Amino acid sequence: MTKLVILLSLAAGCVPLQNQTGGWGGGALGGDAAASDARAGNPPVAPTVGEEKIPPPKAKAASGAVHKVEHEGWQLRTPAKWKYVVKGGRVLFASDSEAGFIVVWYAPNVTFEQMESGAAAGAAQLGMSLAGPPVAADMKGGRALVSEVVGTAPDGSKVRGRAIGVAGPSGVVAMLGLTTPAKFDTMRARVDSLAGSVAFFKPKRSPAMNILIGAWWHWHGTDTGYGGNTASSSYERTIILCTDGSFRDSDESNISVNTETKTAEGSTDAWGNPVDKIVGSSGRNRADSGAGHWVAVGDDMNGSLELQFSNGNVERHNYVFKKRGGGDIELDGRWYGRDPTKYQGCSDSH
Repeated sequence: MTKLVILLSLAAGCVPLQNQTGGWGGGALGGDAAASDARAGNPPVAPTVGEEKIPPPKAKAASGAVHKVEHEGWQLRTPAKWKYVVKGGRVLFASDSEAGFIVVWYAPNVTFEQMESGAAAGAAQLGMSLAGPPVAADMKGGRALVSEVVGTAPDGSKVRGRAIGVAGPSGVVAMLGLTTPAKFDTMRARVDSLAGSVAFFKPKRSPAMNILIGAWWHWHGTDTGYGGNTASSSYERTIILCTDGSFRDSDESNISVNTETKTAEGSTDAWGNPVDKIVGSSGRNRADSGAGHWVAVGDDMNGSLELQFSNGNVERHNYVFKKRGGGDIELDGRWYGRDPTKYQGCSDSH
């Protein structure tokens, strides 16, 4: 049971096996792992590639229940006797009778070439290593990259995985299946059948995906106190929703406290100078940033917004426009205004 719980946690968040950061969670099989770590200030992890010969996909395409993502333009089918659940921006597949799990996610704007160049680094960021050089394969959905990874779970047990990324017109459907070495042959067949069922189509964007594009800015602050005793705080956040479905998020908070205390009559400082009051101050500043993929459902009046961060975290907000057709919005009751000057870092920003 312990091994199954560990594998589930790995699949759910693509979390590292050996205390590494980054990984395959935000890109496609390592396509942006190195860039993510560079932005986070983490030291690069040396990639390791074994000498095993990785077999190409052979299993017949899965033909079970369909999982279709209209706004991203892709779908796949469930392997026989398997089932799935959607968790944030990932789809988790599991079986009641077969060991292991498969996690599937979509990485927009990632190409086959990016997958190929970043595969070893992606495995290293997950705390695993490539069993052998990845191989290319032509599948029904598009050109695919096939990798196998090996590693050790926190409890010391061995873990083996098969990863396939299928490149489409505007991104990659990536999947990673993890299990124990003894059960790996079956897992390999299930991952291959899942990848064989991947298909791409023209995305159907909801009205919300069009009207919410832009940079949204929020600020609030408070000032209290009188005389020399004051306190102030402020919070600022900018959410940039890009046309291609990616987003950038940054926020900053500041807290400042000033105090003034009268001293007893005749008080002096360390040098003997008269002192009639003691002045003190303290403060705290915090800044954070993130990026990922966003989806929204609704219209020009209200709906829901989901931010799927590259590290696996997911934020969900309800939005309400102040007036139909545009203008300011509220996210869960908090005001945000559109600021075109902050629309930066997107593929279509200037």
